[in-house]
Amino acid sequence: MRLRRSELFVPGPDVARVPKAIATGADIVILDLEDAVVPDRKVEARGLVIDSLRELQWGRVGRSVRINGLDTPWALDDIETLVAEAGDVLDVLLIPKVADADEVRFLDRLLTMCEQRAGLDRRIGLELAIEDTAALTRIEDIARAAPGRAEAILFGIGDFTTSLGSRWGAPAIEAYPGDAYHAVRSRIAIAARGAGLEAVDGPWMRIKDLDGLERELTRSVALGFSGKAVIHPTHVEPTNRILSPSPEEVAEAEELLAAYEAARAEGRAAVQVKGALMDEAMIPMMRNIIERGRATGGGVDR
Repeated sequence: MRLRRSELFVPGPDVARVPKAIATGADIVILDLEDAVVPDRKVEARGLVIDSLRELQWGRVGRSVRINGLDTPWALDDIETLVAEAGDVLDVLLIPKVADADEVRFLDRLLTMCEQRAGLDRRIGLELAIEDTAALTRIEDIARAAPGRAEAILFGIGDFTTSLGSRWGAPAIEAYPGDAYHAVRSRIAIAARGAGLEAVDGPWMRIKDLDGLERELTRSVALGFSGKAVIHPTHVEPTNRILSPSPEEVAEAEELLAAYEAARAEGRAAVQVKGALMDEAMIPMMRNIIERGRATGGGVDR
């Protein structure tokens, strides 16, 4: 399992910010070649990104690059050059504005050919961004199009808002009685989980509103998201904290699982602990909490 609670975006050519981004504690740092780079600097930015991937000390931070869209003249060179010159250290390619399953299957095959030509003995993962309404209608097929290669689906909320024709900004969003994107987020999370992928929520755009970020993260957890795109370093800590099981949650899951295992040893199929009924259906949930807690540093080894 690749930990991706926080995925911090950094403009690819802004080399001074990349080491600072790596030091924030984000699980993955995404070097952006798409929206953050003007057309005249696309080729230069690609070279700078490769330098950052190869020359910096990344430690356990995941290395990701958002390439240009497949409908642009830069995408093919992005893929071929990144794999040829940094494929041995690159973990994930983030694909913007994914259109359909055929596009994902093409990317899977293209990456395989590039990896073979580069003599790599590893596979570079794919993260697929859903950024318009047409792609959302095809999301189940998209999520299943590259088994073994695709790792996650990301909700690109900014472009999606344009595609939907809704109004962007705090007044429009807060006027809605609830989460205006609840149905969209839920569908993305269900499609991703159903295909065995991680679900990554879109970024919180109001940089200084950390209370709002925490409220949104709480909803993300409830809907099944395990990660969130992050656009500012101050958002990394609350994102990691809220998307990780707390030590109390892990300890409770350990206690409930131990009680259930003791009951099974006595021939009982269910047990009540602290007012909660534990039976076979609850075991995967408890083990998931324990495993994720262990991965994020809050677990207890069993």
